[in-house]
Amino acid sequence: MTNKALEHAEGILDMPMDETQESFGPKIRAKTSVITTVLSTQAKVDETRLRRQSLDRLPALLALVNETAKRLPTVLDHEAL
Repeated sequence: MTNKALEHAEGILDMPMDETQESFGPKIRAKTSVITTVLSTQAKVDETRLRRQSLDRLPALLALVNETAKRLPTVLDHEAL
């Protein structure tokens, strides 16, 4: 389905433009719509990739925090004494 949509989008973007034809307005609107849709979709894909990368690093960061916490000296509770 995506490939079909991309083929149609490519066909729209490849349409010749002649300002003297009546179809100029609809063609320019179609091209603008395709460009907007493609760029919006790409931005969402990039955002998802970035979010996934930051989530993938969370376990490693938590392990580092735990290792560091083990090496810290124990703090005595002065009220318990």
